[in-house]
Amino acid sequence: MNFMNEQDPKPEKKIEESEDGYSFMNETVKPPPPDVTKLRNRILKLIGAGAVFGLAAGLIFRFTSGIGEQSPVRIPEDTVSESTSESAESQTESSESSAGFTDSDESADTESVPPVDPAEEALDHYKLAYEKIREIAETAQSSLVTVSGITSSEDWFHITDTDSRSASGLVIAENGQSLLILTDHRVVDGADRIAVTLPGGTIADASYLKHDPVTELTIIRVPLSEIPAKDRSRVTTANLGNSYGVSHGSPVIAVGAPIGEPDSFAFGMILSTSGIRTVTDGEYNLFATDINGSSNGSGILINLDGQVVGFILQEFAPNDSGSITALPISPLKSLIELLSNNKPLPYIGIEGQNVSHAVSQETDIPEGIYVTSVAADSPALATGLMPGDIIVSVDDSKTISLRLLHDRLMNKAPGDTMKIGIQRLGAGGYVDFTFTLSVGEAIATSKSTESQPSGSTPAESSETGSGQTKSESGDSGSSESAESASTGSAPAESAPAESAPADKKADR
Repeated sequence: MNFMNEQDPKPEKKIEESEDGYSFMNETVKPPPPDVTKLRNRILKLIGAGAVFGLAAGLIFRFTSGIGEQSPVRIPEDTVSESTSESAESQTESSESSAGFTDSDESADTESVPPVDPAEEALDHYKLAYEKIREIAETAQSSLVTVSGITSSEDWFHITDTDSRSASGLVIAENGQSLLILTDHRVVDGADRIAVTLPGGTIADASYLKHDPVTELTIIRVPLSEIPAKDRSRVTTANLGNSYGVSHGSPVIAVGAPIGEPDSFAFGMILSTSGIRTVTDGEYNLFATDINGSSNGSGILINLDGQVVGFILQEFAPNDSGSITALPISPLKSLIELLSNNKPLPYIGIEGQNVSHAVSQETDIPEGIYVTSVAADSPALATGLMPGDIIVSVDDSKTISLRLLHDRLMNKAPGDTMKIGIQRLGAGGYVDFTFTLSVGEAIATSKSTESQPSGSTPAESSETGSGQTKSESGDSGSSESAESASTGSAPAESAPAESAPADKKADR
């Protein structure tokens, strides 16, 4: 029996027959048609929900967009003044053109510049510094020459043996006839021939002019006629600087032959300016450096401006230190001028030691110059000065030291007078004395003068200077005074007259 709901649609009936002849009814149920209204409402709900969700998401993004995001860095540009704007723009254009920059790709190119390695940058600075030092040294070498003293001798078999000594020489001046060169006397003393190697390699013969027996500084001269015209342009006179401005730690360059080899240079600094070399009638400060040099080293010290501030004299080096030692150039200028002009050198003939205020307070010795020795046949001995005397004034100057004594003496000429105030220890203490001393002349002899032409030897010029001294002192009628003047001593007959005021003060 088949039960069906009346509301259901009528199913389609299909009758199938089996193989045995029985028949069955087979029904197929069709789905109901879609409800269009419900479908439309559901779509509208989805659209509305999407709109609401999108609006909410937009509001949330709007208010949270700045949180956690890296802001761009802005650096304000420098303000360029009107005076420098043109140069700044030109430098910018030059740098951009050399690197191929354009306005469009400036930021990209900036990012592509590799970082600078500090080690390489420091090495570049180091190379540039030494390149500059080399340029300064090469400029100074145009005023340096190599002086060679050549000596020849024959043995029993008539074989000639030649000996040569060399040192640097400094071109001091050109007097219109000769090139004047400052060098060390040990090189030219006793030489049969003096040869000078000029910048460029030209060798010219030189002659001895004059030297100082205290420092052994010597002036030789090369006739300008001996120098080819093409080589004269390579030679320049030295630029003498102010060594009083050199202090501890000042950078210097040793040029010449500091290691014993010509045309060499070394760089260093001043370690000390307080070293003192006591000499006859004065003292000199010494420049000690950290530059390693030979005991036979020679040459000059220059500053970074290329000015000569010291003359290397290794024989003044204390205790064979192995470093370069030089005499400051400023205290030598008056001496170099006298030597270059072949003028007589003033001389009184004492050696001493400074007594400072602190030493005076501790030892009760008067402040001044303690005379340690007086040279034989010297003006000081002829006047009456003795070892143990304390020089307390010179020409009414109450503050006196060996350096001040030397400076005042270098402003004198043989025959001039100096008023010397001393204190001498007696039984009751120190007694004041005053002497009027006649300045003599330091006579320096050199074996190399024997080979000089007549009329140009220092001996002849010294005799002329002695004659002038004799006439100025008013002792032209005394042969004894002339003899003492020629030996660099004050006239012996002036001693009694000068010591009389001292005797009166001693009595008082």
